[in-house]
Amino acid sequence: TEAWVLTHKSGREANTDYVYAVTALQDFIGIIGLHRPTTSDPFEIGFWLSPEAWGKGYVTETAKAVLQCLENSMGPQKTLSGYFVDNPASGRVLEKLGYVQIGQSEMLYLGRGKKIPHIMVERDSR
Repeated sequence: TEAWVLTHKSGREANTDYVYAVTALQDFIGIIGLHRPTTSDPFEIGFWLSPEAWGKGYVTETAKAVLQCLENSMGPQKTLSGYFVDNPASGRVLEKLGYVQIGQSEMLYLGRGKKIPHIMVERDSR
């Protein structure tokens, strides 16, 4: 995992990718990151957390820190995210972070090999 995180060094240098490991008591429990195709696009925040760490506030706490770091270094930002409708816990995390729904569509869920409903959200701290 550490090696994978380090593969994003060029994205960090280009100001398009920031990927971080999420840890608890020095144990790896997930990934969080900011990505954008170009520097003129808003960042999209995404996260993955191991199931044994769900429901303990780790993503909310980490995402708040990542967003605060982004805004401290680049000023107020509009950021995007999204979640699959059958994952309302991710939707609640994003809502706690100040995201509001801006759309819904079908999106390919690679792990399932099919398209399922997906909610797009936006947070504007400007």
